[in-house]
Amino acid sequence: MQPGGTARDVCARPGDGLECAAMSPGEYQSVAKCFLDAVDRFANPRAQLYRTPTGWQPICASEMLRRVAGLSAALAKLGVSSGASSGAPSGARAGTPCGDRVAIFAPNCPEWATADLAIQGLGGVTVPIYFRESAERLIYIVKDSGARILFISGHDQARLIAKHREHLPEVEQVICVAPPDDMRGDFLCYESRIEGAGEPEIAQYRAAAKALKPDQLATVIYTSGTTGEPKGVMLSHANLTSNALGFSKDFNFGTADLALSLLPLAHVYERTIDYGYLFRGVSIAYLEQPEAAAQALLEVRPTTMAAVPRFYEKTYANIIDTGHRAAGLKRKIFDAAIHTAVQAVQWRAYGKTASLATRLRWSLADKIVYSKIRAGVGGRVSHFSSGGAPLAPELAEFFWAIGLPVYQGYGLTETSPVVTFNSPKSNRVGTVGRPIE
Repeated sequence: MQPGGTARDVCARPGDGLECAAMSPGEYQSVAKCFLDAVDRFANPRAQLYRTPTGWQPICASEMLRRVAGLSAALAKLGVSSGASSGAPSGARAGTPCGDRVAIFAPNCPEWATADLAIQGLGGVTVPIYFRESAERLIYIVKDSGARILFISGHDQARLIAKHREHLPEVEQVICVAPPDDMRGDFLCYESRIEGAGEPEIAQYRAAAKALKPDQLATVIYTSGTTGEPKGVMLSHANLTSNALGFSKDFNFGTADLALSLLPLAHVYERTIDYGYLFRGVSIAYLEQPEAAAQALLEVRPTTMAAVPRFYEKTYANIIDTGHRAAGLKRKIFDAAIHTAVQAVQWRAYGKTASLATRLRWSLADKIVYSKIRAGVGGRVSHFSSGGAPLAPELAEFFWAIGLPVYQGYGLTETSPVVTFNSPKSNRVGTVGRPIE
């Protein structure tokens, strides 16, 4: 697919679902327009969730929109626009708008998505930076992208920026979420930027989003090349929305679903998948510390989640290690259940017939062992997604055999990112699936 994509109006809703059928060029909508349509259509009371010392707290869709619109208005006052002042980066097509670049340096959190949507709604360009990036790499990305504004969240991120601020003279302003008490004078406070935002700012955001073009530059994502410095990948609004809607169209997502946002939003994999969730009314729980995934799964009980093969490898190792720590009868039951899972692979993972004996053994093992394994990841997972690297077929088979489907795909940053993907309508374990539309 060429940059800009092709599709029917993907934010319209004929029948029961969002459409993604290839039609005339340019009819995919902007990220901001798809976001607004999702807010209006689904009015999700738990659009975003974030972790606090007392538990996970929700942000409803209307409040999310208020925050996005408020920050967008604040960025406009700081001079962020759709491109007249910033010039086109090398590689841009003639006549394609290229807005001011704003970098985001933050872990996964509601404010990351708020900033991204606020930037893009103005016609600005989001430049995501991995939240644990080195100072040298961060400085390079900010300078190379031409970012005028820096949006940050997290005390570690704030202190790193403060320490190296003198090396970023091109950055005009830094907006910080909940800055450390001893650094409040060093940054613009995010909370004060959105305080008091209301209907005028929302109307302003809607008007700006309406003016966006599908082929307009939405983001520059830096990905390391085989040699040299990081390379900035330029993606349009249509690149992102066509991909987000294309991969998610066969999963029957809705407001009853909850996704755990685990992988870094600075990488295109999690970010585009989160767009797919958002556009289809799925609640998103943001996990700031990926190493806390095991506890978060128990707390938020997601129905879906994207991860890389390392997550499934560690999860499998933990399952086997836990089972092998048991003794006596419990150990025998666990070993028998694992053996049954192997016997059931052709049936559970590949849809082939199974003998009555295998089905009965599987049902018993499911009640005693597999159900407890599923409870260990929250008990509500309908499926996982895997990408970023090949997943060993035997691992995929194991998870399918115990009732935790893992759908694999393939892509890269330059393709925003999904090229091929398995889905409930077309799946073959051990492959990366069919090309998306």
